[in-house]
Amino acid sequence: MRDPKIQREKVDSSSIAAIGYAQPSAILEVEFVRGPIYRYLDVPPTTFHDFLAANSKGVFFNSAVRDRFDYERI
Repeated sequence: MRDPKIQREKVDSSSIAAIGYAQPSAILEVEFVRGPIYRYLDVPPTTFHDFLAANSKGVFFNSAVRDRFDYERI
């Protein structure tokens, strides 16, 4: 299976440039301001929606995504 092409949305954050989500495969992509993009696996859709709605994307990322899901740098 090919890697999905995930559309990322720009967000207002000093550390995170954009985030995107692929519903069928439950993949969350996080693009950081400094350039790297990470793909997090088996992320529930509610986590993505909560991420979009969070006042601080960096705080949400650190508390709800980082170190909680398997990931790969792309």
